[in-house]
Amino acid sequence: MKFLFTTILFTVFSLCFSQDVNFKYGNVDAKSLQMKSYDKDPEAGALILYEKGVSEIIFDSYRGFYIQYTYTARYKIFDKKSFNKATFEIPLYKSEKGGHRERIVSIKAKSYNADGESISVSKSDIFKEDYSSSIELAKFTIPKVKEGTVFDVEYTKTSPYDRHFPSWNFQSDIPKLYSEYETKIPGNYTYNAKIVGTIPLASHTSKLERDCVIYGGTHAGCGINNYVMKDIPAFKEEKYMTSSKNYKACIDYELSEYENFRGVKQTFTKTWKAVDKEVKTEDLGKQARKEKAFEKLIPVDIALMPEGVEKAKSIYYFLQNRMVWDETYKLYNNIDVKKAYENKTGSRSEMNLVLLNMLKASGFDVYMVLIREREDGLPTLLYPVMLDFNYVVVKLVLDDKVYYLDITESYLPFGLLPIRAINDYGRVFDFKNESKWDNIYMTSLSKSNIFVQYEIDSVGAIISKSSNKYSGFHAVSKRQKINSLRREVYLESLENDLSDDNNAFISNYENYNASDAEKVLIENYHVTYEDLMEEDRVFLSPLKSMLFNENPFKLKERTYPVDFGYPLGYSINMLIKLSDNYDITNIPESFTYEYKNLIKLNFKVISQGNNISFKTDFYVYKSVFLPEEYDELKKAFSKLVDITNLTLILNKKAL
Repeated sequence: MKFLFTTILFTVFSLCFSQDVNFKYGNVDAKSLQMKSYDKDPEAGALILYEKGVSEIIFDSYRGFYIQYTYTARYKIFDKKSFNKATFEIPLYKSEKGGHRERIVSIKAKSYNADGESISVSKSDIFKEDYSSSIELAKFTIPKVKEGTVFDVEYTKTSPYDRHFPSWNFQSDIPKLYSEYETKIPGNYTYNAKIVGTIPLASHTSKLERDCVIYGGTHAGCGINNYVMKDIPAFKEEKYMTSSKNYKACIDYELSEYENFRGVKQTFTKTWKAVDKEVKTEDLGKQARKEKAFEKLIPVDIALMPEGVEKAKSIYYFLQNRMVWDETYKLYNNIDVKKAYENKTGSRSEMNLVLLNMLKASGFDVYMVLIREREDGLPTLLYPVMLDFNYVVVKLVLDDKVYYLDITESYLPFGLLPIRAINDYGRVFDFKNESKWDNIYMTSLSKSNIFVQYEIDSVGAIISKSSNKYSGFHAVSKRQKINSLRREVYLESLENDLSDDNNAFISNYENYNASDAEKVLIENYHVTYEDLMEEDRVFLSPLKSMLFNENPFKLKERTYPVDFGYPLGYSINMLIKLSDNYDITNIPESFTYEYKNLIKLNFKVISQGNNISFKTDFYVYKSVFLPEEYDELKKAFSKLVDITNLTLILNKKAL
């Protein structure tokens, strides 16, 4: 049988470095035991000194082909916060109908301490528990782990599921000195493989082992690939990012083709042309073409409207108000848009397919878009993997404008997607032409306009009057909170935002357009502050909770993009009226900060007599910032936090 090299769909320098790591299980040196911290990451609670994974597809005449995976590693524990690294949970997949299952072949582990104490994991320390109907966990904890412990661990498991070749995570939440992955794959298997992340391989070698599989008169060679990374930093998650799966260094596999001993080939990775045909003829595609069934379901008043954006909006809001999510995630099977409409509930994808069909029935140019939800990572662009998609949204093209629509969230305006559905790109299907990728970004600015007037009387009592306006995503989150909480609970949450000391009390509260997503949300209220005076001084933090109380960007270096999901803006106008017997001694200075017309921060202070006004404008004009822009973004937010946490000192004048 002709040998087929494993398909690697990435560019890599094939380097053959001599591997200077000489690891032997149980042979722990004094230097490792005496380590107090890792100099490249002194705050790390643990360090992986060495790890290696070996995955190979093995054949025997009784079991056929199966995968054997062995994991070997040495850990160093510095801090009790990382004691959890000594607990292992090995997932073992099994068929829900019985029969096929993954099995543990062996487990060994041993801890070592500087005082000479060492202890191995015993059989009684290892147990299994059912995680779900298809997953069992083999669990054990390394004994006698304390600060300074080094432990070795090694386990082997087998799997009959050759379609799911083991992935390898080079990077985790703790740093690693050395990580190696070796694969051995017979030539009758072809896998697509992709490396994720920005960390380069220290080495990658490939070689051929002939006649590694022999069955009757058939011989097959095996491709052996070895991948090494060194000095791998911990992956540190920070706010405003998509899934960490998009950035952590790893290697993933997807079975592309298999050829049995009779020479019969089975193809798993298909072309988009083949996938388009498959989607069209299967359940999902059929349910996306049910517009005829919806022609008579359009409300008469909407059906009589002239075609245009107002009609599209009417359909959108009609369905958004009619239907609720049934908390299922059906997409490819057992979906029924007609039933979902009649029952007023369905999976999120069913709900959006109802929208698709009703818009189609009204004559609009609409398309089904398959995406992957934000927290689940990005679908691969290299080749079609239908299981990468788990969600449907709708694309509407109208008057040379493109709208992406989703009715699954209450109070979400026409033209905005839920944050969980904003994930860079999606695959657009129209069932007439070949499907294509669309970049999906929210470009409209979500804005908060806030006006506050403070009045401080002669005895230091403070009353403020606020008039605030919200649009875009800022209004969505506000509306959802207003409409989901009782009035008194919502007002209490506002009071807590305004003061940490429970001394802010709201009165005269009113809102406008709280249920109308098309209009600007308006909130008006008065706030009375009590007990702010200390020894003839009043401490006032006028901008508290209105912007950012702390900088969300704290990393020294960020290796992955900042993704807000949408452009954002804040405009705050504040007037403080003082009585004649108070003055402010720490009036801040005005300043402006700008970065490439992408970030603008303007802080202006005007003092006239007994009045002082602050005007703060902060705008982020794009939703995604690259790692090389991180420092400027971090600097802008640092300045913004300084403004937010500004405390004014009002001194009572001597009589």
